[in-house]
Amino acid sequence: MAKRVVLVTGGARGIGAGIVTCFVEAGYNVMVCDIGLKPESSDWNYELAQIQDVNDILEESPNVRSCFLDVTDNLSCIEAVNS
Repeated sequence: MAKRVVLVTGGARGIGAGIVTCFVEAGYNVMVCDIGLKPESSDWNYELAQIQDVNDILEESPNVRSCFLDVTDNLSCIEAVNS
């Protein structure tokens, strides 16, 4: 694969946000997927300090996007992979 892409579930906070940061620093294109992202917008449902870290990553890197993902819902998984 010429273009390295990774989808990180639970990537909005904690260990997931750390994983996102590592992949970004390694030059990957990253899709941050999390149930905390409102499906109809790019606003987070979380009121946690860690979210600022992900917002900073999203603003600073053109290779990072985010999407809603509920891993218990097959359709949500399909939509995340297709986005």
